[in-house]
Amino acid sequence: MSWIHKLLLGVDIEAEAARAADLDRQIAEQQRRLYERGVWTKEQYEQAQANLQKSAVDPVEEVKEAFKEGLEEGVANIKEAVSTAGEITVQIIPSWVWLLLLLLVGIYLWRWR
Repeated sequence: MSWIHKLLLGVDIEAEAARAADLDRQIAEQQRRLYERGVWTKEQYEQAQANLQKSAVDPVEEVKEAFKEGLEEGVANIKEAVSTAGEITVQIIPSWVWLLLLLLVGIYLWRWR
């Protein structure tokens, strides 16, 4: 499925997820080295590890979430446009024209009886 992501997004999401995981491992290794050399205290090391875990991102889930949000926003925009167009149509055409149209539709349907 990565070719679909590459085609639609221009990026291979699975490859990016693997790259992100590799970078997280490298950061964790650097943090461990800083702690072992005594540059960081135990509290600093634990805070850095917690921050690393908190900032971990799954690119596949991020794309799915962004797609879902975009789809919901697009549907809302379409609904709003249709609603607005309907309201404008009702407001522009005078009420006597609507009554006349309703009368003509009634006569047409009555003749089909």
